[in-house]
Amino acid sequence: WEAYQAKLQEILEAEKVEVLYKNLKPINLSEDVEGIDIIINGYYYYEISNFDVDWEYVFGDQTEKGGVIVYDITLRNTSDQDLYPVPTFNTTVTGNEDFITNNNSLVKESQSINWLFHNDNEGVLEAGQEIRGFYPLPITPNTMEKIEAEGIGLMETPAVYTSEDFETETLLARGTNIRIPFTTKGEEIAAAAADFYPDVYTLENWGNKTLVDEVELSETIESQGLSITIDSYQLTELEPNEDYKDRFADFEDGAYLLTVAVTYDNQTKKDLQLDMVSGTLALADMIRYFSEGLLEPRLENRELLAGETASRYHTFLMDGKTYEKFAEDEWVLELKPQDTDFDRLGEKDAFFFELK
Repeated sequence: WEAYQAKLQEILEAEKVEVLYKNLKPINLSEDVEGIDIIINGYYYYEISNFDVDWEYVFGDQTEKGGVIVYDITLRNTSDQDLYPVPTFNTTVTGNEDFITNNNSLVKESQSINWLFHNDNEGVLEAGQEIRGFYPLPITPNTMEKIEAEGIGLMETPAVYTSEDFETETLLARGTNIRIPFTTKGEEIAAAAADFYPDVYTLENWGNKTLVDEVELSETIESQGLSITIDSYQLTELEPNEDYKDRFADFEDGAYLLTVAVTYDNQTKKDLQLDMVSGTLALADMIRYFSEGLLEPRLENRELLAGETASRYHTFLMDGKTYEKFAEDEWVLELKPQDTDFDRLGEKDAFFFELK
């Protein structure tokens, strides 16, 4: 890393390059995917000062201050077939308007993961092969301010295919979003978030959460070979931050989020469209909420093949006034699974669960 820092200063012709944050604990981005390891071996966040004018367009049309985030990435094919990962590690920060994108000019070609993969390997990771290199992201002063305020970013992990045609049926790993801290404050936010289920509100740092209730249910219903288990649920009160307050402007009495952890065991002869399972929450058989797909974390795999088991989360957003009115009443969750032809799986009206 010292050698990289020195090379970065040379490339930018910068007066100074300082380390703002570093994390050398490896992060496995593909631990649930067989056949490939995508690992962040570590990463640094640098501040650069007074650099060459040729770089002003990259750092917000100025040359006084900028930042560089650099991931040290390993791609390792542990399978017996060639694989075709899409090694982009797009990173966003809550409320940030400047686009954060990879710039291979901030690293020597021989050390760039993109150069090594796309040029030397022509976009294929052969069976048993391993590639390691850097992935640098230039950061504008505006984005640096957001990083200081938020402390944490969101990385989109790469998709992986088994064919160079990149067709849906050859998708090995769809890719998800993970939280990446860039300050000690970000570490604290990530640690606190670990206590909550990973809905989008938590993943993208929309604001604070307060745990209202957490229940281990472990209730299973089986119908025609499909078993659905409500493992547990969390009810949280939301306090959105400044960047997301407008989204909750209609929630004058506060907002509450019910996040339900569900396991699907598909012993039918058909594949389950896991990402299309709809949920309806009925409060006292009077008020109904539909699951909020936009608040649910992205699934690694959209389909659950026959004979396999997978888990996912369903989320329901409700206003404070309704919650207070029905907090002590009966809450019933209905799930409606369907196969990949959009036909119902299980008997009609089979999957009703009493949460309260």
